[in-house]
Amino acid sequence: MKQRPVYLNYLSAGAQDNSSSIPVEEVIYFRADKANTTVVTNKGEHRVRIPLHELLAMLDPERFWQVHRSTVVNIDCIETVEREDQDHLVVKLKERDECITVANPFCQQFLVQ
Repeated sequence: MKQRPVYLNYLSAGAQDNSSSIPVEEVIYFRADKANTTVVTNKGEHRVRIPLHELLAMLDPERFWQVHRSTVVNIDCIETVEREDQDHLVVKLKERDECITVANPFCQQFLVQ
């Protein structure tokens, strides 16, 4: 019997003396910048000291899709996906007034669905 992989359920963000636990299901998207990764939720933005590529390996690939080399989106938080041009798609988020551009190498996952 094949075991289902165990994915990350909570993230710890902040400094040691002032850290908070963030349920992964509340994450809208992750954005990498320099040495940190920003975790965006409806309650705000938090920084974690985990590189995006390491974090991506800990996330459920059926819920979190990489859309850019520096951005991973929770697909449950996507309202619409529209074509911007020949090489890019744009993801409109449900509960945030912002859009995220999907880079060409990551467009295929949206087109197959």
